[in-house]
Amino acid sequence: MRRHRTGPTPEHYPTAMIHDPNLGLSPKGVLLDLLAREDNPTLATLTAEGHARGQGETSAHFRKWLGELEKAGYLNRDPDATDDDPVATDVYDTAQR
Repeated sequence: MRRHRTGPTPEHYPTAMIHDPNLGLSPKGVLLDLLAREDNPTLATLTAEGHARGQGETSAHFRKWLGELEKAGYLNRDPDATDDDPVATDVYDTAQR
């Protein structure tokens, strides 16, 4: 998964993304997590991590949040990907649409 960051460091995220009215808090959290990671998580990985946190996050939740991020232009997904493939091909810290 390629990460496209506009900030001077990996820890810098644009305020516009954080205040984007097109995204709820959960999709923003997933986006920040994906941008900060060094691995290429799968849906199965995100779901297992959510289950371990005990927050009741299911694969359906993550599919919904990833769909919101894709619709808003923050990530690109492979439409043929399975739960064991990376959740995105590209992740952006600014909307591309």
